[in-house]
Amino acid sequence: MHRRRAAPIRATPLELPRIITRSTAEETGHTPYFFDSTPLAERSIYGAHESASSSETVLVPEWVDDGWIETYRRARQLAAVHPAAVFCSLTAAELYGLPLPARHRGGALHVLTRATGNRTRMRNTIGHRSDRLLARSVHDLQLNHPAYVLLELAGLLDRWTLVRVCDAIVGGWNGPPMTTIDDLRAFVATQHRYTGKRTLVDAAASARADVDSPKETDVRLTIVRAGLPEPEVHPEIRLASGHHVFPDLGYRRERVVLEYEGRHHRKKGQWDYDIERYDDLRDIGYLVIRITSTTPESTWLGKLERALETRQVVTDP
Repeated sequence: MHRRRAAPIRATPLELPRIITRSTAEETGHTPYFFDSTPLAERSIYGAHESASSSETVLVPEWVDDGWIETYRRARQLAAVHPAAVFCSLTAAELYGLPLPARHRGGALHVLTRATGNRTRMRNTIGHRSDRLLARSVHDLQLNHPAYVLLELAGLLDRWTLVRVCDAIVGGWNGPPMTTIDDLRAFVATQHRYTGKRTLVDAAASARADVDSPKETDVRLTIVRAGLPEPEVHPEIRLASGHHVFPDLGYRRERVVLEYEGRHHRKKGQWDYDIERYDDLRDIGYLVIRITSTTPESTWLGKLERALETRQVVTDP
């Protein structure tokens, strides 16, 4: 509930098998037979193998999950064979940590080359060509710039998911914001000739700065979809003590706030802090609606609708 500045991405060490290619096979004691004897169906990327006896430590963001690690491992193998490879579209979005639906994670690796170059044609990859290419080194891989990745996603994702992605880009979910909300909106509006432009421009208009998680986005969009007034993101509220708090979503005029209780709220220190702040908010007349992943939408949405109706009557002159 307390507002915080987005912290830099915290890295954690991860032990992964060392990647062996034909050019490095001799120095690691492997023969050409090592590559040719492995069945094609067991090869993720042709020309690269993960050693069964040698490993190396890499630094990855602390928020990664098993799915992310699997995509990262395959991307590392491809980059070992083709160091100039630039990952784009769904692959880059996943590696940036943007909130993609499960069906869009994993799968074939999306690789980008210039419009005048040749598409990457390899097993388990999808080659793209475009001049919207600006490579950034991220986790020792080359990823297309997040602004261009957003354009690449426009024709693949629905509006709701695009709002979640935009919120993540300008928010502090997995690290500092990648850009500002104004710059993001200006960029998607002034770019031309890309699939899904109308949907993305609309999604960018519905995006909000300072959102901390995709679940917060879902709650906000659900409220708007139900025809209720859109809540303010992290409204600043002054307590009787003089301290200020910033709940996830709220209506200061009606004195109603909503808090999405994610897993981090279960930690004892956070739990104790939240209980104290909820009491402080009630002391100054606020209704606190708490939502978890198991709270039925009809339950919390109905409670919010009733609260806005009754408190509107009370606050109107």
